[in-house]
Amino acid sequence: CVDVLDYSTEMICYASGANTAKPHDWVGLTHNNLQVDNAFFWRTDNNEVEVGLLDWGVLSCQPFSNAIQGCISGASTEVLLEHRDAFLHAFIDSYAEFGGPVLDFDRMKTCSNLAMLQWAPGIISNVTQVLKFTKAKEWAEIKDWMDPRLVGRFQVRAHTTQFKQSLQLWRQWGLYDEFRAWKESLGLPLTKRPKS
Repeated sequence: CVDVLDYSTEMICYASGANTAKPHDWVGLTHNNLQVDNAFFWRTDNNEVEVGLLDWGVLSCQPFSNAIQGCISGASTEVLLEHRDAFLHAFIDSYAEFGGPVLDFDRMKTCSNLAMLQWAPGIISNVTQVLKFTKAKEWAEIKDWMDPRLVGRFQVRAHTTQFKQSLQLWRQWGLYDEFRAWKESLGLPLTKRPKS
């Protein structure tokens, strides 16, 4: 599945609206981690929700699907399995309600899958962060997810939860099969790697 990363450019182009009549409809100024620790929310006197941004580090122009996937990645695997489609519909509906075009749900779901496909192999780079706080020799003794050496250390808990979740969603959503079908539908080569 490492070959997924060989198609990062194609995935970003697709998520950015390539081959659509209006590709700019699929991108905007977004933040791919606008969760409670990076933003603050309040209600006005008219009971409208307002939002403020604390973390400006990943604010950029990018595909909406990448931002949505990043923002919902804090949900549990169970919540994502049950509600991911509803989250995507909520974005599409809100975008249209406030002046944006109506985006195609099936394409948005494919883009969400592509974002997950890129995230899963990419987070392996966080192993070094985990090993700073829970040393390799300690892992032989850790038998469950509630071990204090895992849940009691923020960096360890945060990153290992992502490792676990990405593997579960990879399997539950059949992401590699989705990836192969997506490549085939666009006429992309089955592999970019030279034959050995």
